[in-house]
Amino acid sequence: MNISEKSIANNGFIFVNCNFGTHIREKQLFKWIQTNFDKINVGNKGLIENIYKEPLRVTFISDIIKNSMIGGQDWQNKYYLVDVEIQYADKKPKLYKIINNHEEESFLIDDN
Repeated sequence: MNISEKSIANNGFIFVNCNFGTHIREKQLFKWIQTNFDKINVGNKGLIENIYKEPLRVTFISDIIKNSMIGGQDWQNKYYLVDVEIQYADKKPKLYKIINNHEEESFLIDDN
């Protein structure tokens, strides 16, 4: 999907293919709630409170992005700044697809 095609910027949102219920938000604060990397894209849930108050299923645009968020020390106890594609069904967000991780801006949950 070409993000620049059919995109309209509006208050920090970039609406892409609105007919299909997909939106992209940049630099959103994300934290892991549940992970299960033994199975491909099953059982992984994350929270972006700015978008939805409940954890949603998480997938990744690539293994490179995925590996940048599950490796290293304390990866489960970090906030990540991510660019995310939000997929909707029945007018509710159902899935986060992480399309970019701003690694240099991640920080531990306990940091103030």
